[in-house]
Amino acid sequence: MLRMFVSEAQNDWDLYFPRVQFAYCTLYHDSLGDTPFFSLYGRDPVPPLDLAFLNTKNEWKSNEVAEFRWKLYLSMRDTRRLVERQLLKAQDRNARRRPDQVAVEFNEGDAVWVYKFFRARRGKKKTKKLAFSWHDPYRVVGQLGENTYKIAIPNHSDRVVSVNVNRLKRFAGRWRRPFPNEVPPAWNSNLTLMTLAPSPMKTYLLPASSNA
Repeated sequence: MLRMFVSEAQNDWDLYFPRVQFAYCTLYHDSLGDTPFFSLYGRDPVPPLDLAFLNTKNEWKSNEVAEFRWKLYLSMRDTRRLVERQLLKAQDRNARRRPDQVAVEFNEGDAVWVYKFFRARRGKKKTKKLAFSWHDPYRVVGQLGENTYKIAIPNHSDRVVSVNVNRLKRFAGRWRRPFPNEVPPAWNSNLTLMTLAPSPMKTYLLPASSNA
């Protein structure tokens, strides 16, 4: 997930990591039967919108610590049992899916992404985990055997390269970063955090790509 947000230079990953981590941990996982956050802490997180609109409530008081600890223990115990059952179900489900796998086939002229193995260049501090491995779209110009296709790659020395089907993915359009590098028009040096604090959800602060 993180590689979809960082720049090609990979020097801004620390800006996106907390947001991506929160989004990942608060999404429902079919294998767990709940969110990773709830499975780990035994409670649901407080999302940013609840904080923005002060839609929070104090369920526990200082004199109810013992009751809170007991309820949290019961919640985490039940969650752990649920996760264990869900993981066993996921293993059985994956085992049943293997015989039903469908072979991927491409026709001549199809546009495909090609997976390129990461190679670190000397003097550039980049890591494989943040590198975007699917490149261009390229064209299928032929087939060699059952699992190998001939792909036209203009910037390659051979022009036409034989690629295994495991390194091919059907082209589905250009992707766009969900958080583009846009600065709202109203955001300037005259606005401070104190002036924005009373009304953090103003529409004029939304980027131009927003549908609001």
